Amino acid sequence: MSNSNPIPVVVNGAAGKMGREVIKAVSQAQDITLIGAIDTNPKYLGQDAGEVAGCEPVEIPILNDLQANLVLATQEKTQGVMVDFTHPDSIYDNIRTAIAYGVRPVVGTTGLSA
Repeated sequence: MSNSNPIPVVVNGAAGKMGREVIKAVSQAQDITLIGAIDTNPKYLGQDAGEVAGCEPVEIPILNDLQANLVLATQEKTQGVMVDFTHPDSIYDNIRTAIAYGVRPVVGTTGLSA
């Protein structure tokens, strides 16, 4: 893949253990780029997602606004993805919202039932 059009990534559950790992991985990759970070924990709101993840600053603040972050993903030239490591109670709404914005959901949330 060309570096000129990296895949835009929004991380939902950014301040959690797995969300932090995703941010680290995205920040080190060359063919994807972090454009949004979402979490509901007030302790992390407004903080730099890279610093919260334990890596270099990425100049992306953690926000509690899924829709605003998905709008950012739709403004990119390449199809965006939302990596979701939130809670089973919210995952279905998160997926529906991402799809409504044309953003591909990638779900890592555990504890889901059929």
